[in-house]
Amino acid sequence: MDNGEVLWWNFKSPKLVRKFETPKSFTKFDALKDRLFTQQVSESSRSLRDIIQCYDKNLNYRIAQKGEFLVLYNYVPASRSFACHESITYVTHSDFTYLDNLKPVVERWEGPISLALYAPGTDFTATLTSIRYLRKCSSPLISEYVSFHIFFEAIHLPKIIPRPQDVLQDETFNCAVPPPWYKATPKSMYRYKNKLLYPINVGRNLARDSAQTHYIFVSDIELYPSPAIIPNFLDMVRRQDPPIQHAKPKVFPLCLFEVESYAQPPSTKEELVSIAAFEMVVLDCYLPPENSEYSIPCEIKGNTPRPNHTFSRI
Repeated sequence: MDNGEVLWWNFKSPKLVRKFETPKSFTKFDALKDRLFTQQVSESSRSLRDIIQCYDKNLNYRIAQKGEFLVLYNYVPASRSFACHESITYVTHSDFTYLDNLKPVVERWEGPISLALYAPGTDFTATLTSIRYLRKCSSPLISEYVSFHIFFEAIHLPKIIPRPQDVLQDETFNCAVPPPWYKATPKSMYRYKNKLLYPINVGRNLARDSAQTHYIFVSDIELYPSPAIIPNFLDMVRRQDPPIQHAKPKVFPLCLFEVESYAQPPSTKEELVSIAAFEMVVLDCYLPPENSEYSIPCEIKGNTPRPNHTFSRI
């Protein structure tokens, strides 16, 4: 202690506190006073950066080969970038015919989305037109949050691949014209004409690789997330409740409910229970744990009702 370094244990928040005092000025009273008024370093006040301890990624465009596939990572990146601890990335995949789901997804998610699009051959052109339509004619949240990655087999290379900086330069784009997915049919698609199987696992993994954040939410694009998942989940991480502190990798399952096509997707449990009363929830439903609290009856159709969850990998 000759250098005036004083160490003590903060009992309310287990952390070794280090303070420097000159030997002449240090007294027991001073130590007690400093101990009482030193800012508490509690788990709840720790920053997410300190808790998560991750590394940031950029949204730079790059080309890579994954097996038989060529991948255009961040071909059309989101305008907003995130540090790895700041949010949760919705990770999904699709071809252009399912992109009508993107607007409700991004409006409910309100956070980064990593979307891998399968676009072999001439489907590439329809995919680019769909991206232009979504960014210029749909919700502004798509430009802000969604990063588009495109992939295809090397033997099904599109004839023309514009430079990324040229993709959105078409100032004459007409939003009055319906998007490509509006009238798309299997017979009109390159994938079906060439009998190509949809590479679901490839698309999912590419989107995961490109996520900027440590936490990701892996989902099909047709599954709409509940609003406010991001702030609520990160608040749970920040609190560091005992279940969060397990050293082993963790998976957090979210219950999935299917509603009739004419029903407005609910935003809260109360809305879900309400539309269930009008039989808008599909009765051959996916039972969550402790499902009785939802007060939603499930009808057995041939087999026992099955659990079906969307998973967020940690």
